[in-house]
This record gives sequence, C-alpha cells and structure tokens, in this order.
Amino acid sequence: MEFLQRLSIAKKIYLIPLIGTLMFVVFLGLSTKTALSNVKTLESTRDVQFPVLQASESALVAIERLKESLSSAVTTGDEEALNTANNFAEHLKKQLAKAGQLDPQTGREVQ
Repeated sequence: MEFLQRLSIAKKIYLIPLIGTLMFVVFLGLSTKTALSNVKTLESTRDVQFPVLQASESALVAIERLKESLSSAVTTGDEEALNTANNFAEHLKKQLAKAGQLDPQTGREVQ
C-alpha cells in the first residue's frame, strides 16, 4: 500500500489501464486454454464416442433380433431359424469388434 502512496497521480492513472491490459491478457490465455480443451473433447466425441455409441446401438438391435430368433427356433424347432439366429450372432460379434477397435477401453469391456 505504501507503494501506491509514493506514486504520483499521473502514474496511478496510467497504472489502471496497465492492470486492465494485464488482466485481459490473463483472461485471453485462460479462454484459449479452455477452448483448446473443448476442441479436444469434441474431437474425441466425434471420432470415438459417437461411432462407439452407434456400434453399440446396432449391437443392441442384433441382440434383440437374436433373442427373438432363438425363441422362435426353440418354439418351432426350425433349423432355418437357428441359421438366422447364427447370422444375427455373427453381426453382433462384428459390431462389438468394431466398437472395440474404435476405443481400446471399450474393447476391454467388450471382451
């Protein structure tokens, strides 16, 4: 506080915009850092998370169809229905493998 008392009025007036400029530069730096972090998050969402979500939704549909096909095959004893269920199972495996290739952590969870 003594520092400010020793300064002349002109220097005190010049100090106000200087401090404002410094704070603006700090704000600009923090805003840039946050924006770059947001860009990385959005790229991860676009390149990894969304395709994994789509593969998971497709796998969920394949599971439902597999369940229905197996129920139908058991009820009717139809070998063709078992082949259809096998095709759904293969599709399910492909979708899960695709999700595992996109994200290593998801791949470990799938296995």
